[in-house]
Parts: sequence; C-alpha cells; structure tokens
Amino acid sequence: MTIPPSKPFALVPIKPSALLLREVIESSLIERGAFQGLDLLGPPDDFWRNVPLSDLKRMATGGNVDAQMELAWRYYHGIDLPQDYAKTVRLLTPITDRPRALNLLAWCHFFGRGVSDDPVAAARLWQAAAEQGSEKAMFCLGLCHTFGFGVPRQLSVGLDWTVKAAEKGNREAAFELGEHHALAQDIREALRWWRQAARQGHARARLKVGHCYRCGEGVAEDKSLAFSWYARASEAGDPQGDVWLGECHEMSGDFAKAVDYYRRAALAGDVHGQAELGRCLLYGTGIPADLDQAESWLRKSAEGGWTSALGELERYWFSEGERHFHGENFAEAVDGYRKAACLGHRRAALILGECYRDAVGVAQDFNEAARWFRKATGLFDAKIALADMYYFGWGMACNYREALRWYEQALDQHEEAYAMYSVGFCYFYGQGTRRDAKVGLKWLRRAHAMDPQYGDDYG
Repeated sequence: MTIPPSKPFALVPIKPSALLLREVIESSLIERGAFQGLDLLGPPDDFWRNVPLSDLKRMATGGNVDAQMELAWRYYHGIDLPQDYAKTVRLLTPITDRPRALNLLAWCHFFGRGVSDDPVAAARLWQAAAEQGSEKAMFCLGLCHTFGFGVPRQLSVGLDWTVKAAEKGNREAAFELGEHHALAQDIREALRWWRQAARQGHARARLKVGHCYRCGEGVAEDKSLAFSWYARASEAGDPQGDVWLGECHEMSGDFAKAVDYYRRAALAGDVHGQAELGRCLLYGTGIPADLDQAESWLRKSAEGGWTSALGELERYWFSEGERHFHGENFAEAVDGYRKAACLGHRRAALILGECYRDAVGVAQDFNEAARWFRKATGLFDAKIALADMYYFGWGMACNYREALRWYEQALDQHEEAYAMYSVGFCYFYGQGTRRDAKVGLKWLRRAHAMDPQYGDDYG
C-alpha cells in the first residue's frame, strides 16, 4: 500500500467544493463528540460546568444570562437532563449580546432543532456573533458564504471569514484553508494551514502533514517526521493515523506490528483499516492466514464504502484459480475462478465460461458457458466466445444475427484477425445481414494480411 509521490492525498480525499455545509459542520461534531468541548459550539466554562443543575435552574430563572446559556447548552446536548431543543431556543432567543448564545441559536435554526430550519436566520445570527469576535461564528459564516446557505454564494467573502477565524485560532478554519489551497495545487500554503490546525490538535490535519512529509510534498521528504505526525493523528483519535502507522511498519518489514495498527483502526470502524486487516489475513502477512476472517473484514470494508476492498478477494481467488490451473488441478481451478467471477473479476468469468464450454474441471454446460461469457463481455475474448456460441449453435439455436452483432462489437474493440475474418465471412455470405460481397472481401483480405491462416481463399 503506497501513495504515488505526486498524489499524497489520494487515500484521504480532499472535500470537493460542492460539499454541503451541513456535512462540513457535522463532521466536526462527529470527530470529537459532545463531551469533549466542541470547537464550533464551545464547551461550558469551568465554573458553570460544575454548577449543580438545581442551582443552575434557579440562577437562570433569576435572570443570570450566563446560567441561561449554560442551561440551554445542557438542554441542547442532553447533559444531566433530557435533551430538549425547544427549551434551548426559548432560553437563547432573548440573548442578543453574547456570541456563545448567538452561535448555538444559529445551529438550532440551521438544523431545524427546536425551531423550523431557517438558514437565513442562522447566517444572520452567525454574522452577529462574528462581529462580536466569535471565531466559531466566523468559521460558520465563512462556510455559509462559500456554499450559499442563507446568504448569496460569494467564495471570496467566505474565504475572508475563514481566514479571520483561523487567524483567531479556530482549528477547523485552518484545516479548511489547507483543503482550499490543496485544491488550488498550492501545497506549500496548504501545509502551512494544516500545520497550524495540527498544532492545535486537529487529527485529520496531523494526518495531512504526515502525508506531506512522507511524500515530500511542500516540504523535504522525511519518513521519520511522517511517522511522528501519523502517531499524533492517532493520539488525537483519528483511526486513519493507525492505518498509516501500520503502513509504515509494513514497509519497514515489521508485519506483526503493522497488523496491530490495522486491527486498531478496523475495530474503531475505519473502512480503510478493515481492508488492510483483511488483506493481511488473506495472505498471512504478519498474522496466520484466515480466509473466513479475511473475507469478513474485506466485505465489511466494502459495505462501509471502501469499494476496492473486494478487489483483494477478486485478485486472491483469481490467482488461486491460475495456480491450480497451471498445476492441472482443474476442479480446484474452477472453484477459484468461480469465486473471483462472482466478485466481478471479468477475466475469471471468461475463463470459467471456457471451462464450461470445453469441459475442463467441470461437466460441459453450454448454457453456463454463455452465462459467464455474458458477464465478461467487457473483454474482447468474451465477445468473440459468445459470438461463436451463437454462430455455431452451441447450447442454443444458431443465430447469425446475434453472432454478427458480437463479432462486430469485438472488432470495434480490437482489430484482430479472427474478428475481421468472422465479420467478413458473415457479410460475404449474407449470414445475419444482407449479403455485401464488397464489405465482406474488405474484411477477409485485411484478416489475411494480418494473419495468413485467415481468408486465404479470398485474395
């Protein structure tokens, strides 16, 4: 598992510019969780965190604004009392001069929590909080302008607010500026902002910095520093850090240690880590091979969105089929090809069709042969094989029209002598089409010129 030097971010995708604001904001919540002091919502300060709920309610009822904000925050997150967005909104709506209150109320309006969703109202509240100096609101307002939520879409205005938020210490804003500059192919500037976010504890930014050092993008290549940043990403709670620590250990030959890190990421739910653990179990890399466990992890990874995970199984079973075939263990070869073909391996499907057609390792069955050839028709050879079955009537009624259709499709894909000869023969004798000796001779002669065994009677 490696990253091409010119593309260090391929396995940790940069967010496309069309990503919804909702996804950007929610990702920040998911990354840390409600009890770890969310950057965007702001944690309760030390004093109010320790105030008993009964005292807090009494002070809020008595008009203490700070108590009202803390109580609203607890209702929003369901801390010490049932979650109740409507009460959060009622408590915060009268407060117009506190950024923390404006920011949380904006969230309620944006997501429709305790009030109808209203991105215009949310943007207005974030604007007010930003003007009062809230870096959290500056970041959210920047996203609103960037994606056009509640305000006209203005990328330059969005960028300005994001820069202001980052300069005031908002790590989410710094990370997004890194993404922005990476999309613009300015890796040095991207790295500058990722470093700022990373130093503030942003887990995914630490991973990006690690990739830069690993591949020498925007900075001199330094594998030891890359390893250090991956470790810091892992410490910050990003399982992708464990995946890349595993990759570093695997590349250095410490396969057992690599498996330990892949397993940590896999158990944390990271689909990339699940795929790497499955691969190690499949081939016995750093751990005894276990096909059942390997398939379980690889399928789990694919179901989670890491679609290339099943490719490992495809390649494994195809190689098993090839190994047994060349060892003349044809029944075992058919089993390997079948498993690979069922996962979508087209070459395996083609060979499996040939085994059924030619009774190699399995009883001859033309219907099964045709079924597998159809699954492989993206391949030239499968088109030819299926065309031959229609032409010669193997397991089906002879159908020259279908045969010619497949011969022509094969010829469109690759100008090969047998395909030229077959198309020419059909046109010359009017099989599957109106007879056209001129077109037929053209293809027959071209076939003979490419391979003298074809079309020698039509020169």
